[in-house]
This record gives sequence, C-alpha cells and structure tokens, in this order.
Amino acid sequence: MAEGGRTKAEDLGRPAGDSITIKRPWGALETTGVIFGPMLMILGFVAEMNGARGLALVLAISGLLTLIAAITWRRMGGPGALTLQLHEQGLLAVRGRQRLPLAWADIKGSACEVREHYANGKFTGYFLHWRLWKKPDFKSTPVLVVRGRKRVKDADSAALVELVAALVTGTAEAWIAAIARGEALVGEGFSLQGDRLTVGTQVVPLVDISEAMITGGQLKVWIKDESLPSVSLPATAANASQLRHVLSSEIEKRGSEREAAADSGGLGRVIFERTVSRGNLLGAPIVAVMVMGIAALGLVGMLDDHDMQGAALCILFIVAAPIACTIWGLWMWRFAFRCHQRGVYRSGLMGATEIRYVDLKQFGYTATRHYTNGVYTGTHINMRFIPTDRDAKEIAYSKRVTSDDDELDRLRDHVSRVIASQMLAELQTYGEVQWTHSVRFLREGLSFRAAKILGKGELVTLPWERIHTFTFHNGVFALQEVGNTKPVLNIPISELNFFPGFIALGMIMEPDEQPEEPPLDEEADSLSGLPSGFN
Repeated sequence: MAEGGRTKAEDLGRPAGDSITIKRPWGALETTGVIFGPMLMILGFVAEMNGARGLALVLAISGLLTLIAAITWRRMGGPGALTLQLHEQGLLAVRGRQRLPLAWADIKGSACEVREHYANGKFTGYFLHWRLWKKPDFKSTPVLVVRGRKRVKDADSAALVELVAALVTGTAEAWIAAIARGEALVGEGFSLQGDRLTVGTQVVPLVDISEAMITGGQLKVWIKDESLPSVSLPATAANASQLRHVLSSEIEKRGSEREAAADSGGLGRVIFERTVSRGNLLGAPIVAVMVMGIAALGLVGMLDDHDMQGAALCILFIVAAPIACTIWGLWMWRFAFRCHQRGVYRSGLMGATEIRYVDLKQFGYTATRHYTNGVYTGTHINMRFIPTDRDAKEIAYSKRVTSDDDELDRLRDHVSRVIASQMLAELQTYGEVQWTHSVRFLREGLSFRAAKILGKGELVTLPWERIHTFTFHNGVFALQEVGNTKPVLNIPISELNFFPGFIALGMIMEPDEQPEEPPLDEEADSLSGLPSGFN
C-alpha cells in the first residue's frame, strides 16, 4: 500500500492476462434524442414542401435542438470506453485520463451480473452490470460501475471469463484472511463472522453447512444431509459469489464429513428444480371466472330466446368450468420436477415418482429449434428417464426456452456422467454394454451394422485404435475410421442414451479428458473436437 493508505497502480503487481474494453451503452434519453431529432427535422422539411413554413421552422429547430441535447448528454457522461486490466494483486480500471487501482483487500463489496445474450436463439455475447464498493454500505454509490455489452466476436471476449473468476477468487481469498483475523464478511442480506452465517434472522453454524452452490439464479446453502436448501440468496446480491467461495473452502476442509453426508440414504441434495410459478397458479381461478361469466351472459340470452338446448349447454359450462380449473390448479400446485445427486423425482396430481440413477436403463435428451416464417421462436427441450424395471414408471420433462438454459445443460451432463460410469462398469464386468438401439460397446471396440442403401448392413466391429475423429452436423454424430474420409457410423444425437454413451466413449479413448459437448443447434456447421487421444 502507498502512503496515506491509498492504493497505487504499482501496488497491484504485474498485469495478469489480457485487458478488456467495454463501451458505455447508450441511455434511453440519448437514444431517443438521436432517433427523434432527425425525424423532427425530416417532418419540418415535409412541412416546408407543403407550404407550412411556420410549422416547418418549429419542427426543424426542435429536431436540431433535440439532436444537440442528446449528443451533449452523451458527451457529459464521460469517455465512452472503460478498460479493465487484471493484476496479480487487484484490478486497474481506466476511463479516459482517470485511473482507479483497486487491490483485492480494498473491495468490500461486489455485485457482478453477467447475462448471456441471444439473437434468434444463438449466443451473441454478454450483458455486463458490475458494481464495486470500498465499504460495506451497499446503498451508497459504488466506487466503480460497469455497464455494457461484450460481443462474442470481440477479440477480448475470452478475457471476460478470466476477469470475473479472478475478481471473485481474489476478493474471496482476501476475505478468508480477514475472517481468520476476526473480521466479518458482510453482504446484501447476510453476514459471516467467526463460525456463524447470519441470513436475516436465521443463524447457521458453519459446521452444519454441507454444500453451497449457485443454481437457478440463487445462491443455495444446504445443512447437513437435508435434500432441500435451508438458505437462498439472489446470486446477483453483493458478495453472494464470494460467500459461495468462502463456504466451499470451509466445506473442503471437512472433506470426509462431506463424503459421509453424500453417501447417506435417499436421493441426495437437489441440484435442479422446476415448479409452477405463482402467476400460473393464479391463472386457473381467473380462467374459471371468465368462462363462468361468459357462460352466464350466454345463459341469459338463451333464456330470452327460449333456447333450452343452448341454455343447458351454458349451464354445463358454468358447472364444469370450476371443476376443470380446480383439477388444473391442483395439478400445477402439486407439480414438481427435481433432480438430486443420486436420482430424479417428479410429482403430479396422481402422486410422485422417483428413480435412482443407478436404476436407469436409458436417458434421452433432445433440443429442437422452432422457426415461424424463418424467425426463431424458441427451442423445445425434452428429457426422458427410463428405468431398468419395466413395471416402473418413466419420468419425462419438457420445456420451451428462447435461449440456452444452463441449468438444463448441467443437469444433462450430470445424469449422463453417472450413467456413463455405470456403462463402463458393466462393460468391464460383462464385456459388452448397449449404447443406442443399434450400437454396442465391446471390450475390443464399437459394434454396429455397416451403412447400406437397401436392407440391413453386416454387423461390424470397429477397434478402439481404429477410431480417428468425429464431427457433428445437422444434429448427427459422425464417427470416422483411420484412413477413411467418410464416416463409418452416424448417430442422431436425439437417440435415447446418446449423451451417456458419448461421454463413455470419451472416457474410453482419453481417460484424462472430458469429451467436448456436442452442439445442439441442428444447423450448426460440422466441427471436430475430440480429445487428443482420439487422433
């Protein structure tokens, strides 16, 4: 630290990684002025052409003043670009001639929100909103505010991920040291001091915390072996990410206790959950009242016209609407889909069903893009969990999204890895295991039927050492053999059990690497991305 307690740029150490530049976004007033200013001047020109000189002069002057005001407002906001540079001991922010060095220990509060942006369902970049405080007063003006957009095509977009991770890790490590000295970690809605976490009026001993993770936009904290989280905080709250890092470090110190909790009975902790929102629950009574009201008005009209058949139909709607909407509301109220560490659970009107991952025979995951008149309207995601026991019920879940759902992706990967491990264990024990309906893993290689125009091709076995590489194109996995430019095996990624088998294939070919996630965009160009052991 420099004299007077103020941090200087040289106190931050050497630069670490590439810098990123973020342009200040246009505000609502600026955008309005730039759009409506020229429009008013154009209208003035039209009025002049029609002989209305007085109106033309008023419109032209108003448009010019509006445009000047918008540009002036933009310039008064300061230089448009902000440069952020990571250093060994902190962060350096530069805007114009202003330089703000921040050591990790100086930052007492940070709220980092990085949202992925999609256009027509395709990832285009990030929206950023960061706030940094030098004192734990989160209602005060932050010392640094970062707002902007970083496009994925920008050369420094990759440095953004490093910057976010370093900001969280650096400040969290500084707080771990401060907590060891007896200081408190204070955030929006919580405080951590000594061996206790306080959230509102709830006090949780650190020794009882078994897991802390960010999922579904929330920081969730589990106590002991409970399946549902006991504490939830918004992930965008000040210091929420740092709290997760601090709690994870504390849990890692008790590794044996954590493993014992994980090995306890039941399905384990919830890692993914979807329920019906309160807004949708309110829809049932609203629909019932609307239908009953329309039917009542129709009944009055039918009685006036002495139409007994129509009147009977209206009475049927008046009676049936509340019954049907009550059943609908009860189904939504009871609906829950949860994926735990060791199994999946779904409840509905007729009861609940749960399946442990070790009892799964197949897992299916499909993502289908929908377009209307060439315009992307959303992606329909469907998952199926099929148990080994034929008498047991399978569990299905579907959802329509307009962008990628990270929670669903993580769920798919988690379930696929569990089943992939079971497939490899079965392969080691019995010498073969089914992948898809037409492809099997053998100890010596992959067994499948060769492609043929008419009829079934002959059953062939491709040795592991003969596998060269693969590509993905239009939602199809294509495997190539050494010395052959054409694929010898094609599998649609929508087939049941494709993802578990894909991960198992990567584990066989390169045990130390994880296979690259296949693109779910059916229009994606083919790409080669196998771990190094494949070629």
